[in-house]
Amino acid sequence: MSKQTSELKMYEIGAYEARIRLGTLLDNVDAGAGYVISKHHRNMAVLVPYELWLQRTLGDRSVEAQELDRLVRELRHRHEQTQAALDEAFAEIASTRELLATMRAEREAERADAHHNQQRGPDAGGG
Repeated sequence: MSKQTSELKMYEIGAYEARIRLGTLLDNVDAGAGYVISKHHRNMAVLVPYELWLQRTLGDRSVEAQELDRLVRELRHRHEQTQAALDEAFAEIASTRELLATMRAEREAERADAHHNQQRGPDAGGG
């Protein structure tokens, strides 16, 4: 298991030499060293203790994952609020429709009564 050091000593090494000395490099990494491996004078890879790599890569992701979880919770909460508001609005619409239907029925009944009274004439009501 690698030792975790507060300061990682980094070294540069060529790809060919790294391939030949991989066992030694791994021992050195276990002791707290790190390597930048280059090929044709171009940095290609980094060899560091596993715990450090895990902490730096997955540790950052866990912060991102926590932020993502927070955003998902917030969106779910907003969705629930929106759904509740929509449910209220649709209930109010249904209630308004029922009220309008009742008012239309009453108006139609009043019109029917008025029409019926007109057809009976002014003399039909009195004696």
